Amino acid sequence: MTVLRVADLAVGYTAGTRALRGVTFSVEAGEALGIVGESGAGKTALALALMGLLPEGARVTGSVRLRGRELLGRSDAELSRVRGKDLAMVFQDPSSALSPVHRVGDQIAEAVRIHSAVSRAAARARAVELLELVGMPDAARRARTYPHEMSGGMRQRVMIAMAIANDPVAIVADEPTSALDVTVQAQVLDVLRVAREASGAAIVLITHDLGVVAGFADRVMVMREGRVVETGTVEQVLLQPRVPHTSRLLRSWPRAGDAPVPRARPGRPVVLQVDGLVHRHPLFKGTLLRRRAGEVRAADGVSFDVREGETLALVGESGSGKTTTLMEILRLSRPQEGRVTVLGQDAAALRAADRKALRKDVQVVFQDPYASLNPRMRVADIIAEPLITHRMPVGGRVEELLALVGMEPGHARRFPHALSGGQRQRVALARALALEPRLLLLDEPVSALDATVQAGVMDLLEGLRVRLGLACLFVTHDLALVRGFADRVAVMHLGRVVEIGPVADVYEAPAHPYTRALLDAIPSPRPERNRPRPFLLHGDPSGSMTGLLGCRFRARCQHYATLTPDDRLRCEGHDPMPHAMAADHSAACHHPLLSATAER
Repeated sequence: MTVLRVADLAVGYTAGTRALRGVTFSVEAGEALGIVGESGAGKTALALALMGLLPEGARVTGSVRLRGRELLGRSDAELSRVRGKDLAMVFQDPSSALSPVHRVGDQIAEAVRIHSAVSRAAARARAVELLELVGMPDAARRARTYPHEMSGGMRQRVMIAMAIANDPVAIVADEPTSALDVTVQAQVLDVLRVAREASGAAIVLITHDLGVVAGFADRVMVMREGRVVETGTVEQVLLQPRVPHTSRLLRSWPRAGDAPVPRARPGRPVVLQVDGLVHRHPLFKGTLLRRRAGEVRAADGVSFDVREGETLALVGESGSGKTTTLMEILRLSRPQEGRVTVLGQDAAALRAADRKALRKDVQVVFQDPYASLNPRMRVADIIAEPLITHRMPVGGRVEELLALVGMEPGHARRFPHALSGGQRQRVALARALALEPRLLLLDEPVSALDATVQAGVMDLLEGLRVRLGLACLFVTHDLALVRGFADRVAVMHLGRVVEIGPVADVYEAPAHPYTRALLDAIPSPRPERNRPRPFLLHGDPSGSMTGLLGCRFRARCQHYATLTPDDRLRCEGHDPMPHAMAADHSAACHHPLLSATAER
């Protein structure tokens, strides 16, 4: 039975600007349709048009029928009776979609009471039931918490629970996993599967991630510049694409499953040395009379080194301590504990003048280029700023740097808002390279970009790294990117490095169960690779036992459940220390996956 039918849908905002051009498709009950495309393809405009949430002044023509009822042309009051009941939506950013001043249980209960004549108590009970359905741990307690007290994955579970509260016939999910780690992404997709089975709803999944589509959808629709360019089953579109644009999207996907090219670690000088780095965040209780109630060790004994001309990738889930470690290095000051040595200089011993001089050789590219670029400055002034600060000649340097990152001289006169996301990140990279640094710190530099734009920026970074001999510390949660870019990888969990070694060794033979779980959670654009994985990670990082003795990962470790009682006692009573697996490859695990890695 067809529950959602869209025919010749067109959306325009201003004269000559058309976001959608004759889009036609249908979705059956219980079916999942994946809609993919680059930024600007019209995916979000389509989602807003389906929900009747387009801005005032938008011109809409065509037809959108839900169970045979036409939605276009209806008043907002009429659509309000449909939205949240028969047609629900899961937004990309749950932090923006959830009210920060109301408990999550009350927000779900409100969605129930708006469309059903039930008591407040019954609605709250239904909210707890829905949270349990989407796999929320300790649902009754979590229903009484606020959104800011939850992780991103938990907030997205709340959004899904709210979407299925009234048994809708169709759910529109707009990039529901784009900002999440691979492990949380896998959990959210599992929750969406449960929601589909429980409600029988058709799901329209909008994403730029082909791996998500391959593992979740029944059919795929590829969009470009507001048009549908290809549609078919997952196997037809992703394995035998008929349109060059679809083939280009597939080629741009990081090939996580391909065998990496082994790279020998060069015997070069150490550019960055981190030994036993510790950074604590205090926890307080109360509002008027605040008292210290403990601490969180965001970095807890982190140790690694980066040599000249090589790239070390720092990977792990959100909250693992990656960005904290990078920021401690970037401060170039005395850490709370441990030691940071940059280009042979101990950061704790640096004076203000020495620190400024050293910053010339240590540059950073942040995750969000729009936030890190001054919106009131033109591109030329942004790139020239570090040169002026360090009293270096500007001359024609701006044009040289723009050419170096693959941009035109005309871009120098533009403001950041007039550039695409990929272009803004290239400007941030040009600014970082202006002073010819020896160490480049990269904090999730492509996480907010489409796969095709990601591929372009990563190719640029790789070319510059080789050409300029840069040492790079690459912080990311995207393990698919790491394999084709880094020489070595350090895996972090709850502030500690649990495994470190050459990329080829760690990816082909992971010794730590956490590393294995991260690798197994990587989605692939090939449907046959998205089969159930034996080490799929469940739970939330914050739920691990940071205050207890022994291994912090054991609460989420599937390998731990298979151990003998004596072996479990070792995990429960002793904190694991790093053990050498091979040359330059070590893992902090009492029972490394030696036998399991032999099968990979």
